[in-house]
Amino acid sequence: MSADAFATLDFPRRLVLSMEEIEGRWRELSRESHPDSDSGDSDRAADVNRAYETLRSPGSRLRHWLELNAVEIPRNASIDEDLMAQFTEIGSLLALADAFMAKKNAATSAIAKALIADEEFAVQKDVQNRMGHLKAQIEAISDQFNAFEADYVAAVRGLEKLRFLEKWNQQCQERLVSILSS
Repeated sequence: MSADAFATLDFPRRLVLSMEEIEGRWRELSRESHPDSDSGDSDRAADVNRAYETLRSPGSRLRHWLELNAVEIPRNASIDEDLMAQFTEIGSLLALADAFMAKKNAATSAIAKALIADEEFAVQKDVQNRMGHLKAQIEAISDQFNAFEADYVAAVRGLEKLRFLEKWNQQCQERLVSILSS
């Protein structure tokens, strides 16, 4: 088991933490432990950074909390009907974004790029809309963290959903960055 990220950032072991709390504590402890400061310690700074990475994502925070509470987490998460439908939709959207990127990379002249500008905007908008939908679902699960602290079964189900939602959000974000940066 890894070190207790909650303890490393001087938090009680609770799921409900705001990003402001997490970032604020991380910044404070990072300044104190930075190797260039008078009381700096590179090992402590690395621990603080690892703890921050663990707690900043709702999915990794929930997983870590469950592990610290010795709750068994199934290796193969089940997928409910809603997630299965989204899996299909996301797969299609990512394939659409990839196909567009291939088209955009092949467009070498200004005219060719201008001809695909509307399609680029549409794909970008579709990806952003999906990311908004995924973020809302992640937040809805995060809003249940108080209840999860008293119900490990519900917490594990929440983690199973977060695994998929966060992964899909990351994939969409990667496609969006690719579209915007090329």
